[in-house]
Amino acid sequence: MEDYAVVRKLVDDLFSEGIEATVPGTVRETVDAVASLKKDEVSLSELAAKLGLDKSAASRRLRDATERGYIVNLETRRGRPARIVLGDPMPEMVKLLPEPAELAA
Repeated sequence: MEDYAVVRKLVDDLFSEGIEATVPGTVRETVDAVASLKKDEVSLSELAAKLGLDKSAASRRLRDATERGYIVNLETRRGRPARIVLGDPMPEMVKLLPEPAELAA
C-alpha cells in the first residue's frame, strides 16, 4: 500500500490531465478568477491583477483556457485589448485512481 500511495501521488494529476479527465489547476484558477470579477467582460490587466501575475503569464493562462473553450475572447481583431468572458462550463474534478485507504478496505 505504501508503494501505491507514493506512485499515486506522483502520477495522478498527470494521468488525469493526459486523458483530459480533469482540468489543470492553472486553467481552473484562471477561469475562477474571471468568474469572481463578476463583470460582463474582463481585460487582460484585470485578470493579471486578480491572479497576482504579470500580463505575459496571465496571457499564457488565458490562451490555454481559451484553447480548451472555458474562456472566450470576444475581441477578434489582432492588437486590440482582450474582451474576456466565460465560455463552456468546466467539468467537475474526476478522481481516476482510488485513495490507498479505499483499496485497503
